[in-house]
Amino acid sequence: MQNININRKQHLQIASHVTEAKSYFIALWFILLFGQHLFAQKPNYDSIHKKRPKVGLVLSGGGAKGFAHIGALKIIQELGIEFDYISGTSMGSVVGGLYAIGYNAEEIELMVRQQNWDKVLLDKIDRRDLSLEEKSYNEQQFFSFPVNKDNISLPFGMKYGQNISLLLSHYTSPIHQIHKFKNFQTPFLCIGTDIANGKSIILNEGNLAEAMRASMSIPTIFTPFTHDGELLVDGGLVNNFPAKELAERGCDIIIGIDVQTHKDYQVKDFSSITSVLDRSASFFRKALNDTALKYVDYYIHPDISAYGVGSFTDYDSIIVKGEEAVLAQYKELEKLADYLKSFLDYQVKIRDLSPLKSFVFDSLLIEGNHEVSTQSISSVFPFEKGDIVEITELENIVKKLYGSLFFNTVRYSFQSGKNGVIIVIKVEETSFGTIGIGAHYDTEYKAGLLLSGKFRNVFIKNTLLLTKVGLSENPHLSFDYYQNKGLLPSFGFSSSWSSFSFNDYKGGKTKVGEYRFNNLLYNLYVQSMSKKVFAIGAGAQVAISSLHNDIGIDFGVDNSSFSQTTLNLYGFFKLDRFDNSFFPHKGGKAEITGVYVTKLLLGGNANSGTTTSILSSYYDKAIPLWPRWTLRPRINLGLTFGGGVYFGQMFLLGGQGSHYLPGMVSFSGLNVAQKTGTQMAAARIRLQYRLLKNHYIMATIDAGNVTDSREDLIYIDHAAMGYGVTYGYDSLLGPIELSIMGSNYKGISAFLNIGFWF
Repeated sequence: MQNININRKQHLQIASHVTEAKSYFIALWFILLFGQHLFAQKPNYDSIHKKRPKVGLVLSGGGAKGFAHIGALKIIQELGIEFDYISGTSMGSVVGGLYAIGYNAEEIELMVRQQNWDKVLLDKIDRRDLSLEEKSYNEQQFFSFPVNKDNISLPFGMKYGQNISLLLSHYTSPIHQIHKFKNFQTPFLCIGTDIANGKSIILNEGNLAEAMRASMSIPTIFTPFTHDGELLVDGGLVNNFPAKELAERGCDIIIGIDVQTHKDYQVKDFSSITSVLDRSASFFRKALNDTALKYVDYYIHPDISAYGVGSFTDYDSIIVKGEEAVLAQYKELEKLADYLKSFLDYQVKIRDLSPLKSFVFDSLLIEGNHEVSTQSISSVFPFEKGDIVEITELENIVKKLYGSLFFNTVRYSFQSGKNGVIIVIKVEETSFGTIGIGAHYDTEYKAGLLLSGKFRNVFIKNTLLLTKVGLSENPHLSFDYYQNKGLLPSFGFSSSWSSFSFNDYKGGKTKVGEYRFNNLLYNLYVQSMSKKVFAIGAGAQVAISSLHNDIGIDFGVDNSSFSQTTLNLYGFFKLDRFDNSFFPHKGGKAEITGVYVTKLLLGGNANSGTTTSILSSYYDKAIPLWPRWTLRPRINLGLTFGGGVYFGQMFLLGGQGSHYLPGMVSFSGLNVAQKTGTQMAAARIRLQYRLLKNHYIMATIDAGNVTDSREDLIYIDHAAMGYGVTYGYDSLLGPIELSIMGSNYKGISAFLNIGFWF
């Protein structure tokens, strides 16, 4: 290493005089070209510049602070400084790796600007890639942990990095045939940490996307990454500034860009788990960083102390900080650039790389699956040998596989085949099941806690068992077991029990009683599902219901309480294409259900003797007007034919939730079930504006009527008119909503909702 340091000093001394010597070089070139007759022989330029020095670039890790690398590279690129080797850790490995394979700094900046970083980092799945049941299940919990067949365990990290892996695979696709990183346009290496022994691992061959993903596996945030049999985490734990590795590979001059924060922390600086983790790791890194700095000749340290490793949405200002840091040393770097350009073999590299758009398909290789059959995975890839495959089509299939929730990760890569490209799909299967937790509070139903479970391949492959226990003033239990065969009919069995309290209002206005309704349902059904958008099916249901009240009222019974058992036949159609369940910008949601209440199994003390048919439907649409504006019309219609209807089959208008009974319809300015009847028609128009990211303002107008006669639905004398203004926030814990409402049945009131409905 001593010889390397001596050579580096010699080159830097020469570089400091290059600017003054430029005129002499011009004169010498003039003499060579036009004045050979003046001298008997050419001067020996090797005596002045013996050999062009090798220049290295090291980029530190630092999470979102690593965006400063992009700004720094933009200025360095303008100066015309080229590198013979690049090293990086964590985010430095991503920026450095992309630059090394041929992207320019502006292209990398554009990549950053085009991403929805919440979606990328949180592994969010597009709702369109989830089945109907999974959409409902996932939107009722804010935390889940895996359950193996032997035990319950906490995950290795909060996120598996699925969307990050997909992003890296996309942008590294054009160099899939290059396996040794020294053969990139600029040789490259990055650093990972072996979690088994704490050693620094140099990643310089294999799949670049996997190497970069391994290098940025922040412990507890992202799960460790298996690479060539080693379980790796973020390289920044032990080597966050790999400058020594460049010197060992013959670099004479090293430029280092360091985005680590070197300061004395105050209590106020710790605002998140990432800030605590970053500070904890820095204690161990300090001595290593001090050693690494000895190899660096040009040290660039952007002032980004105001940002954290998780400040991904602040990319604009962080990139600018990187530019400013290089501009502060512009003169020194300009001298270096001039010095390097004085060598005859110095060339500015052409950086015009772009992601692969399409390829010729050769074959498919599936790796990592054990429970899910290779045939099941292969069946979703409709490619034949020789087909031209668009990479966007491939990525959409990968997203759908991930959306099946049978896998923690689904990654793709390429290998060269005889007749085209071999697609390699690497999957990591989910555990046997998961336990989920959800919480909710609102001013109508008060606080509630949800415990849910999801278990796969119970008894039969490709089956799903969903269970829920809701603990609140209105408790409920449910389970649903079914096999998903897509369009092919598949059978399912479900059961639920709920206990629901409500008030009764005389004429829809005056409270006259308090009631509790208990409902136990058993369902056996068959259904077909298509493209994870809609389901159609039919089934048989046994319903055991009871109503208890303190003040008698006519619900078609002879006294103040009743119980009833019925056998119901039903059919249904469900559609869900919303892009967001709570604050959609586009898509639609609809359901049509028909129930035939038979005379069979009728029991209890409720009036009976006639069959009843019930038709209920709704359609909720999100129409994008402008990027921030959405119009949301909704229509509800419920009709009953025949008599003998009990409370659980009636339509209930009012309240802000509609999750306890099938006939419940939310309505601005009305209490829960303030208007009840056997016939119902309602309409809503809502204008939604996205104020800030995840913040919404909504104005709502409701109109509707509930009666016991279809003919009376058209009369507006007893119709309800409601209105309201709502502020909503789409948080990780679920929607948070504060509404001010009113109606012709009730004065001005407020409503607060926190968390997922369940």
